[in-house]
Amino acid sequence: MTRCVSTLSPEREQMKKFLDLSKDMLVRSDQMNTDLSTLGINCMHTRTLVETGCRQIARIYELENTCDTGSVRATLPAFNTTLKSLRDAYRIILIREDLPPATAHGVLSMAQSLEVMVVQVSAV
Repeated sequence: MTRCVSTLSPEREQMKKFLDLSKDMLVRSDQMNTDLSTLGINCMHTRTLVETGCRQIARIYELENTCDTGSVRATLPAFNTTLKSLRDAYRIILIREDLPPATAHGVLSMAQSLEVMVVQVSAV
């Protein structure tokens, strides 16, 4: 695998920031799943989505490191679909579960943050 050694272009720098934010969002989602599980809420679906997103991000990082921007862009729609599904899953948890106020606020915040990421992925 060839690694890009040139200085990052503004576009690649933006992509790197986006990937880092996406990875952080998945880490936060994983923590949210842990918190929800301690309340007895089944998070199997959201855990599966987080795992899928982590695999997708890892692949995008690999492609980005080889300067294969065409392949990076080709993988983004599937990642965006994962983010949308994760957002929707958290919305369903908000509707179906009787959550303590602080937890409900956290789940709502997560769903809103995922919505922002969905829009950002669409713009990349």
